[in-house]
Formats: sequence, C-alpha cells, structure tokens
Amino acid sequence: MSERMQQDLERRDVEIRRLHTLLKVSKIMNSGITHDRMIEQINEAVRMHLTADRLTVFFYDPKTNELYSYIASGLQPGELRIPPDQGIAGYVFGSGEMVCVEDAYDDPRFSPEVDRKTGYRTKSMPTMHITNRQGVRIGVVQALNKKAENGVFSQEDMIFLWEAVDQISDLYTALEEALSHLLIFSVDTDAVLTYVSPAIEGFTGYRAGETLGKTIYELVHPEDLKYFTSRIAKILDGDNIEPVEFRIVTRQEEVKWMRATSRPLYEDDGVTGAQGQMVDITERKDLEEDLREAQKIESIGRLAGGIAHDFNNLLVPIIGYTDVAAGKLEDAHPATSHLFQIKDAAERAKALTHQLLAFGRKQMLDMQVLDLNAVYWDFEKILRRLIGEDIEIIHKLDEGIDKVRADRSQVQQILMNLAVNARDAMPGGGTLLIETANVELDDEFAARYESVSAGPHVMISVTDTGHGMDQETLKQVFEPFFTTKGRGKGAGLGLATVYGIVKQHNSSIWATSEPNEGTSFKIYFPRVDAPDEAVEEVVAAVAPPEDNSGNEMVLVVEDEDVVRGFVCEVLMDGGYDVLETGVVDDAIRFVEEDKKPIQLLITDVIMPRMNGRELSERISAIRPDLKVLFMSGYTDNVIGEHGVLNEGMNFIQKPFTMQEFTHKVRMVLDGEVEDPPEEDEPA
Repeated sequence: MSERMQQDLERRDVEIRRLHTLLKVSKIMNSGITHDRMIEQINEAVRMHLTADRLTVFFYDPKTNELYSYIASGLQPGELRIPPDQGIAGYVFGSGEMVCVEDAYDDPRFSPEVDRKTGYRTKSMPTMHITNRQGVRIGVVQALNKKAENGVFSQEDMIFLWEAVDQISDLYTALEEALSHLLIFSVDTDAVLTYVSPAIEGFTGYRAGETLGKTIYELVHPEDLKYFTSRIAKILDGDNIEPVEFRIVTRQEEVKWMRATSRPLYEDDGVTGAQGQMVDITERKDLEEDLREAQKIESIGRLAGGIAHDFNNLLVPIIGYTDVAAGKLEDAHPATSHLFQIKDAAERAKALTHQLLAFGRKQMLDMQVLDLNAVYWDFEKILRRLIGEDIEIIHKLDEGIDKVRADRSQVQQILMNLAVNARDAMPGGGTLLIETANVELDDEFAARYESVSAGPHVMISVTDTGHGMDQETLKQVFEPFFTTKGRGKGAGLGLATVYGIVKQHNSSIWATSEPNEGTSFKIYFPRVDAPDEAVEEVVAAVAPPEDNSGNEMVLVVEDEDVVRGFVCEVLMDGGYDVLETGVVDDAIRFVEEDKKPIQLLITDVIMPRMNGRELSERISAIRPDLKVLFMSGYTDNVIGEHGVLNEGMNFIQKPFTMQEFTHKVRMVLDGEVEDPPEEDEPA
C-alpha cells in the first residue's frame, strides 16, 4: 500500500470517527434526559474523541464577574472560578477568538495564577467561546492535555470541537438559562457536599465555599430530615428513586420547598457518592396550599348553605306556630311572655341562617351599578356609631374610581362586618383606614389566585392598627365559627359572611396581617362600564289590612311535612280551601282532575324528581290562569340569571312569619306587586 493511500485511509478513519461522535452527540441530545445529564454525556463523548485529559465548560456569572466551571469531564466535580479577562479562557471569552496552543506555558496569554488552577502542567489547550441565541458570549469550552505523549491538538480537532459546540449551542444556552433556578450538587458516601453550583447562593443565601465540606443534611428543615435522610441512604445504596420534595432553611431562616432528582455515582469499587439537581418549588407549593384553602372554604360554604336551608325549614313551624299560639292567648296570659322569648330566639336563629347563606353564597342579591365612594358616604354615620369615639376613621377615597355592579346593602354589610372586626381588634383605641382606588390586576396575579380574573378592578380596603394575627390564624379567618374572641363574644360568622358576599359578587378578598402590626382587608370588584343606576327611595311600608283571609282554593306542594302542615293550617284558618301534597305527580293529578277550581299554587322550589318551576310549567299548560307563589329556604340556583326562577316571579323566603305569609298570599291572588311589610320586633 502506497504512503498516499495510507494517508487517505487514516483521514477517512478520522472522518468516520468524527461523524460517529457527532452522531452520538445528536442521539444524546434527543434522548430526553435532563439538561445537565445531557451536557455531561456529550462532554464525555467529545473528550474521548479528542483523547483529551479534561474538557471543561465555563459559564459567565455576571453577579460575581467570574467564569465558573459547570462540568469538567475527566475529573471529579469541583467548583473552579476564574477572572473573565485573565488566562487563556479569559482571553477567548473577552475577544471571541478561538485559540489552540501547543504548549500553554509558552503562550504569552497563559496566566500561572489562573491556568494553574487546573492542576495540570498543561501541554496543549484548545479553547473557544459559547454564544446564546442572540450572539452574546455566555462562556467558553476548553480541552487540555497534561501529557506530552498525547500530542498536540490538531486543526482537525479544533474543527471538530467547533462543530460539536455549534451543534449543541442551543443546549448550552438552555442550560445557562436554567442555571439560575437549578442547583447542581454532589455528595460523598457520608452525604458531605463535594460540589454545588453557583445557584446555591440564590437558593440558600450561602456561597458555595461555605457549604462544601458540610453535609447536605444541614440545609434540610428539621421536620423533613428523617424522610430526606432515608431517601439519600437509598441512593447511596445504589438505588434510583423518584424525585424527593422537602423543605430547606436558608441563611435568612426562610423556609423553601425544593424538589431534588438524584442518582448514584460509581467507580470501579462501587458507589462513591451521589449527584443531583434541585429546583425551587416554593411558589408551586404556595399555590397548592392556596387551592386547598379555597377548596376547604368552598366545601364548608356548601355545607353551611345546606344546613341553613334545612334549618330554615325547621324555623318555619317554630316561628309560625309561635305566632299562632300567641294569637290565641290574652296578653296577660303567663305563657305569652314565654312565646315571645321563643319567637325572639327563633328570629336570632333566622339571622344566623342568613349569615350562613351569605357565606355559602346562597342569598338573593339586588345588583346595581354603584360608586363605592357614594356607598361608603351613605354608610359613614352608621359606621362611626358602630366603632365608637376612641377609634379615628381616616378615609382615602379616589375621586376618580370606576363603577362596579354590586348589591348596595351587601357592600355596606361588608363594611360593617370589617369595621366591627377592626373595632374588636383595637380595644384600647386606634385608627381605621378606609381606602378606594382603581387597580389593574395582571395575568400573573390572576394566575396565582383562584377565581381572580385579570383586568381593571375597583379596590376598597379596610385597615386597622389593632393587635393583628399570625399567619396560622390568618389562614382561618374566613372559616365559619372560627373566632379569636373569648367565649360568648362572637359567633365567628362576621368574616365568613364577608367572604361569601364577596365571592357571590364574583370578586376577591385578601387579608394581610402581622402580630401587633394591624390587619388589612382588600376587596377587588370587577369594573363595569355603565352609568349609575337610580337608587329607589325606600318608602315606609304601609301596614297590611288586618284581614288577610280569603275563600279561594289553594294547592300546596311541599315535601317537608312540618312546613306543609303549618302552611296549610294557616291557610285554612284564614278561610282558604286547601289541597296539599308532598308529591309532584299528585299535584299534577289534582289539576288534571279539576274537581275543584284551584286559583293558587304554592310550591317549594327544590323538591325530589321535579323542581317548582318545572311543576308550575306543567300545571300552567293545563291551567294558564293559575297563579303561583314559590317558596324556598335558600335562593342559590333559585332566582336570578342562572337560577331556577326568573326575575319577577312571586317568591317568599323561608323562614317567614304567619303575617308575612298570609299577606304575600293575598298579594299574589289580588295581583299586587309591592313587597310585604316587615313585621315589628316583638316587645
């Protein structure tokens, strides 16, 4: 074989090896493993192709103005930091040139203070820069040989290194971008840290040099230490385990959640340690906690609403039969005062169920376009009387705030509950600050908090200078029956009611507080583009006529026996003819048979098999002239845009008094539309 043919074969063999290595690099890049593991495998493949003793990737750290080694194939992991303008690596990073020297010690760019940190009597050293997608230099790649017999890196080696770096430049860029939130670490068999990436300072507040030589356990939260130790032990036994989530304690004594993925490190004689990466998942954990809290309150709200609905059904006969009994006794009868006590207790229970319904978002709202400043000023005098003279009210109201759609009385209920809560937090006096402002909630804020929509909102806030709350207490403030007040000093429904009203308005509320630093509640109502709606004058109710009796035929459909019994008794005492049933099929049959001319249908809204609206539609198809009165223990899914009933339908809220009920029945039969008067409080 001629010398030329031999040279051609050698060049072909080099080319085949070069292509084989580049193909291997490509396969690694498409393997789906993590960035750091991918870089590690690629670097090792490139190092082996070059027969280099070491191949190091340096990234530039702008915080410290240093080049730091991320991966050094051919050596155990260990941090190396060098100036970005000294030594051969610094020269290449600063100039953007590609350099290959035959003997580094003979090169004028060689810096003994910098390049000797490699620990080698370096013979040959190719170095080239890495750029990101915008062409900005982000680091350098450097190979080196310490042995003269390994030879000098050739021009072909430089071309190959350039091709490899070019092929994986996007991967280097992605890795460099990820390093700020990716902590790389290595430990020995005693869990002592032998390497940590520069990101550790952002994670823990400690510099890398302060943690090397210490066990990784010293960073772990005491409550998670047993669990974490057991997982590290498995890895050091050679097991590959699922990612671990645990808490660390930073230098500033902050608690952060981390997610670590680790694997064993092997040498010929077995496991020598472990290597892994951590990411900060504190924000995700906070979001999960917020979601759990929101779901818990939602569940409690549904339970509270359901209990209030059932309780309202029980209050109907309690209040009603108390009225009936009182009406049959002389005022001087000894039992009369007892009945008034029962009535008073029942009325307080009625108010309690209304608070539960508010928390459960199951009350009826009168939505109007409002100016929150005007709502506050209308309520300001009452507010001052509520909180007393020892508390100063300061208001900072933005005169240019936008309009919102809300129930005026419910917004005032919010202000009252928050003010009373603030008053109780300032027993020795203090300051109450009321603020309004236009705010823009961005997508990031909306994504962080459930049920919050991005866009323009109007904020109203109530801030006190009271004793405040710790974070554990703050998490529970909106739960019904939770209170920090002493026994008998509060039912724990004030803030729960506020929460329910706010959520029913499709708005959001956030509380912030610190012990001895006061508390602030901020409510965000979505802005609406609409003119103010006229507020109807509240006209004093005219007392109903004493005689609410009648002689019409009334069909009562109610699945609760005790409620149906009371309603029917009141109607019969008033002279009405009554048909009653708890089954919708019987009600339809009564109308179809038409044995008696039925003028009015009184029906519960929520019943088994068929709701009240569907029943009324079935019956109205047979008797279009039949009048209907609906009743229910709660109004969620009962009245409104998305409810069972339409606006304007005749409706009475349970529990009701005998007077309210008979007046409403007479109104419906006579075709009147005004609301029934409220009954005076018992003396």
